[in-house]
Amino acid sequence: MTINKTGEGTVSKETQTVQYGDDLEITAMPENGFIFQGWSGDYSYTNSTIILKNIIADQSMTANFVQNTFTKLTLPSEIKIIPGSTINVPVYLEYNSSDNEIRGIDIILLEKNDFLELIDVNLSDGILSAYEKNVNTDLKDIAVYISNSQKITGSGKLMDVIFKVNNKISEPILTSTLEFAEAFFNEDKIPYNHCKLVVNKIFSNRHCICDRRRSSAYR
Repeated sequence: MTINKTGEGTVSKETQTVQYGDDLEITAMPENGFIFQGWSGDYSYTNSTIILKNIIADQSMTANFVQNTFTKLTLPSEIKIIPGSTINVPVYLEYNSSDNEIRGIDIILLEKNDFLELIDVNLSDGILSAYEKNVNTDLKDIAVYISNSQKITGSGKLMDVIFKVNNKISEPILTSTLEFAEAFFNEDKIPYNHCKLVVNKIFSNRHCICDRRRSSAYR
C-alpha cells in the first residue's frame, strides 16, 4: 500500500505492506494554514479519515493539502486586563467565498499564566443568527454549529469570548498571551493569530493624615 501526500500535512499511516484481504484506516491532518482537499489515487474521497476494505491488490493513495490563504480567525493584537474584572475578547472571522462552506467551527483558547478563566461565549451581535453552541469551560473548548438555514457570506465578528480575570495576579509576571491551541472549520485547520495580554494594575494610594490635638484645661 503506497501512501503519499502533497502540501503541508500529516497522514496517520506510512507506505506499508498489507495482508491480503485486510482493511486499512488512514487519517489526513492538515498543518496550520492548510486545508485538506481530498484523497486521490486509486480511489477519490473527500473525508479526511478513510477505511480501505478488503485490500487484495497494490493500491496508491495521496492526501492532498492546499494552503488556506483566505479564511482565518483573528484576535485583537493586545488587550489590557484588570485583576478581578470580566472581559469580552472579540473573535473575528475573515472569510472568502471561494473556500468551502462553513458548517461548524471548533476552537480551543489557551493562556499560559492562568490569568483567565473561561465563562461563556456571546454570539448575539456577531455575523451568525442561526446556530447552536457548546462551551466546555474546563477544556476551554468552544464549538459552534451553524444552522442549515444560514450561510456565512462575509467577514465580521464571530463572537465575544467572556473571561474572568484572576484576582491574584502578582508581579513580576504582568504579561501573557491568549492564543488558539486549535482552530477548525468543518474538519479543516484554519490560520489564526494570538493576543498579547497586559495587566493594567491600578494602585490606589490612600494617605490618612490624622491631626491629634490635646486639649488642656487651665484652671
